Amino acid sequence: CAQVASGLDHIHCRGKVHGDLKAANVMVSSDGVAKLGHLDSSVMSKVHSLVFLANSNPWQGAFRWTAPEVFREELQQQTTQMDVYALGMTMLEIFTGQAPYSDCRSDISVIKAVERGTLPTRPTQLGNNTKDDNMWQLLVRCWSRSPSERPSAGFIAGALQYMS
Repeated sequence: CAQVASGLDHIHCRGKVHGDLKAANVMVSSDGVAKLGHLDSSVMSKVHSLVFLANSNPWQGAFRWTAPEVFREELQQQTTQMDVYALGMTMLEIFTGQAPYSDCRSDISVIKAVERGTLPTRPTQLGNNTKDDNMWQLLVRCWSRSPSERPSAGFIAGALQYMS
């Protein structure tokens, strides 16, 4: 997860936004290095995607990583804060091996949950200790309904390195 956050910080430091961050767009090279991409997997023969969805259609279920402000139509363009929201969901996906809001069966139920402010349930993979509590709090900060309250990708990368 720290490599994913570092890669996102690298993109943001160059004034860019990823715009479609999820485990399916995280490639892992043969030497174990995570790389962010949104490429056709046939082009990337020496990397593997962190795909956990049974359905590998890249557009199916994209709402599961989408920041709430998108549904409120507050923004006209993608932002780094939207990427940070998606990073939190991607980290949850990596921890659990399941897409965010895996208990929601349809995109509309995901949208309704996000609009209500319902956060994903804390996964059982996170134990009951200080380190895992800190990890959960970091994820919750990524999902803040207020984009300005979300940490930067650089902060997240540093926090993850500190926790490891």
